[in-house]
Amino acid sequence: MPLAIAKCDNRKENIKKALMLLNEPIKDSIKSKDKLFIKINTTAIKVPIANTHPLALEAVLEYFSNYFKKIIIGDSTQCFKTNKQPYFYLKQKFSNITFSNLASSEFDIEPILFKQINGRSKIAYISLPKKDTLTISLALPKSHDAVAFTGCSKNMFGCVIKRRSALHGLTRFDRIFLHKAVKGFRTANYNLLRVIERCKANLAILDCHTGMEGNGPIFGKEIKLGFAMASFDVLRLDKFAAELFNFDAPYLRKIKLENKILNYGFNNIDGLKRNFKKHYHYKLQINPNNAFGFDFRFPIYMVKYLMKFRLGHSLSKF
Repeated sequence: MPLAIAKCDNRKENIKKALMLLNEPIKDSIKSKDKLFIKINTTAIKVPIANTHPLALEAVLEYFSNYFKKIIIGDSTQCFKTNKQPYFYLKQKFSNITFSNLASSEFDIEPILFKQINGRSKIAYISLPKKDTLTISLALPKSHDAVAFTGCSKNMFGCVIKRRSALHGLTRFDRIFLHKAVKGFRTANYNLLRVIERCKANLAILDCHTGMEGNGPIFGKEIKLGFAMASFDVLRLDKFAAELFNFDAPYLRKIKLENKILNYGFNNIDGLKRNFKKHYHYKLQINPNNAFGFDFRFPIYMVKYLMKFRLGHSLSKF
């Protein structure tokens, strides 16, 4: 399947043009599906730049709303446990949408085993869209504190609704010890691939109007990019995006790229490249060899995390 990339004047047009480049295969995929599930990315309720932008979701709905009688939009984060979120205005525009925390009858909830650094496993629970549902992963590119890079495939980890922290294979306290942290990085990549295998999206849409660099997926800085990508091959899209932004993501290393690209609004791929600033643990993430000592930044990171959630800007302030 080809990769569609569009560069326009604004976020919504980027996404719409990228989807139009895939118009025929999208129409074919819709024929066998009754419902649409849009898995958005709402990492941190009080950090707007970490989440799917409302205009990105609106663009996807404008394209798909006439094809489906029922559209489910959701994530398993705190965003759908509060009324203070920026997506509800879309109900006034689209009568066929519902919002979900993924713990409803629209999904099949199944157990999934996550490997731990002590050699044991923990049972978590994952919500899988039903077979009559077309699944879209709508995400944005970000640096990450465990798996280096996050895009549309990593976004599907949000379908894990219980014991999410088991993905990392260690406790938060363990992360202060570097020898345990690097084991956790290897384990997180292994467990993430298990999630992706279970609930891979049918269609990936990566909103690259902006991204997050540095200490993502929460404490990074916004970086302006100005385009959008779409593909029916979620992992290849993420692999392409990771290389475009100079990331080596371990869970994407075995993915081979295809050269078929459908483009709109630009001629040279090199003009889209950016060298994202990486998370301070990036070198350990991509080469998790033995490490010793303490991560003295981590306690500061955790204090900052708590302060951000209490004092940060509301998700509604996009």
